[in-house]
Amino acid sequence: SVDALAAALCILLGLLLIVRRQTRKPRVTALYVYPIKSCAETFMNSARVTARGFEGDRMFQATSEGFVCTPRDTDKCRLFHVQPKLEDGGSSLTLEAPGVEPLKIELKSASTKPRSCGINSETDQRVFSVEHSLRAQYAEKHNLDDYGDEAAMWLAHATGINGVRLTGAPASFARTMVLN
Repeated sequence: SVDALAAALCILLGLLLIVRRQTRKPRVTALYVYPIKSCAETFMNSARVTARGFEGDRMFQATSEGFVCTPRDTDKCRLFHVQPKLEDGGSSLTLEAPGVEPLKIELKSASTKPRSCGINSETDQRVFSVEHSLRAQYAEKHNLDDYGDEAAMWLAHATGINGVRLTGAPASFARTMVLN
């Protein structure tokens, strides 16, 4: 019958579309990195892959009161409005936010001071300045670079987060990957 033939034809066309979709090769249509963890993304035409991930991705983080700031905490949601831009071949970082004058940080000549960081093995929470009595619970210990008072004041003004600091992993930092 005509109805059976039409139904068979629809099934065949559907199967052909499924097979065609499965044989398409994946394609990257956009590439974004996040120079500062939890801040706005930066579009990239291309990115070099390094042992630490995409070059320029999550090199820095905002910290406050010893913890990494996250916009999941509603009082820190203005981090999303901070637009970091790596410029000059990655030698400078410019911070922009609505209503705030941009700040350019020359990374190669930035005066940084180390801050200690521990990672709580039970919660995976990064904790900074772990000079307290609970230090033993931190399985991993690292030093981070603090980018100084000017960057801290800019971030505080742009985000409204008290005591916020711009920190980053030094070039010598290596990520530990655990394979399941």
